[in-house]
Amino acid sequence: AENSRRKTWVEMAGTRQASSLMVVPIPAGTSRTYLYLDRLAAGHHSAFGPSHLNLCLALVNQLSTLIERIEQEKKDLLNEDALDRRIYLADVVTQNAEMVRILKLVEKVSNTDLTVLLQGETGTGKTLIARAIHLTSDRAEGAFVTVDCAALPENLLESELFGYVKGAFTGAQIDKKGLFEEADGGTIFLDEIGKAGLGVQRRLLHLLDRGEVRPVGSTSYRKLNVRVICATSKENLLSDPEAPFIKDLFYRLNDIIVQVPSLADRPEDIPLLTEYFLEMFKNQTGREFPNFSRAAMQRLVRYSWPGNVRELEKAVRRAAILSEDGEAIGVELLPAEIISNTEVTSKQVPTSDGLRGTVQDMERRMVLEALEANNWNKTRAAESLGLSRKGLKNKITRYGLTPRGA
Repeated sequence: AENSRRKTWVEMAGTRQASSLMVVPIPAGTSRTYLYLDRLAAGHHSAFGPSHLNLCLALVNQLSTLIERIEQEKKDLLNEDALDRRIYLADVVTQNAEMVRILKLVEKVSNTDLTVLLQGETGTGKTLIARAIHLTSDRAEGAFVTVDCAALPENLLESELFGYVKGAFTGAQIDKKGLFEEADGGTIFLDEIGKAGLGVQRRLLHLLDRGEVRPVGSTSYRKLNVRVICATSKENLLSDPEAPFIKDLFYRLNDIIVQVPSLADRPEDIPLLTEYFLEMFKNQTGREFPNFSRAAMQRLVRYSWPGNVRELEKAVRRAAILSEDGEAIGVELLPAEIISNTEVTSKQVPTSDGLRGTVQDMERRMVLEALEANNWNKTRAAESLGLSRKGLKNKITRYGLTPRGA
């Protein structure tokens, strides 16, 4: 390899018609790096001597430090817990570290029979995570049945889930399969399981324990092979006295508990989700939609999103429909509640005295403005400031900077 390199250098010097050349290895990094210098014969310069070599050796020390810093920054980027990379799994789009951890857990449990209980506020995407578990499992070819337990009264929910036989009650003129049987070989997702009555809970506990269901009015059981995933917006299913929950069922459901974060806890996902929704509307309507202006995007990132991802989707759809072709979507097209709750205000920070303090205050404002202008994407913000990513992270820590609303 060394002989090949020497040949290359000699050929390069010959091509350039150099009268003298010098190659010095740079001891840094994982790859072999060299400093190459030559003097052209046309310049009528003398050959390189010991003084030139000493100068190069001094320069090599600085280059070595620079190369090591560059390689470390590359490692930092690769090891960054997916914060600046898009993660897309079965319609779940995120770059939030906690959501990435959840999706990794999804991949681990998808091909098991463990029951999963998803907890989180309404609109955070629990249904999408349940679908992701189904689609990444060996049941993906089977049915994925979704049931909102809060949408039906208990007696109707019971017959819908477990089915009934002819004559079981007034109006039951034929046998009807329940949704559990419809999901046989696949997955059933029971949303808002805390709203299901005690009768449904008892039947569900029997299904989980025995793998069988008994239709309403029947005297016999039917064996099923169905995976059950449940979700609730309650912090604790056992703590609501107005909606009692069977303790044995709770412990049977929580083989794996997943706490889905609210959108306010994942502001870095807002630009990503906004882009995703615009692309989705484009595919649905065949119309090209403009992007959001920087000011509008800053408002979206600052908003608290009580309705979570579902509210964001509605806001993006509304703004896209009202937008004009060729014009960026501005603040004026956002819903009134977003505009009124995201007025731009300067953060009150202590001001240091003297020249040094003034410089620090200015630097802090510049870093914060760059971060907000780039929606807290640290890579792009660092580039706009002329900093390394590691340098930017140090300044964020030094000044205690956080996204608005965080």
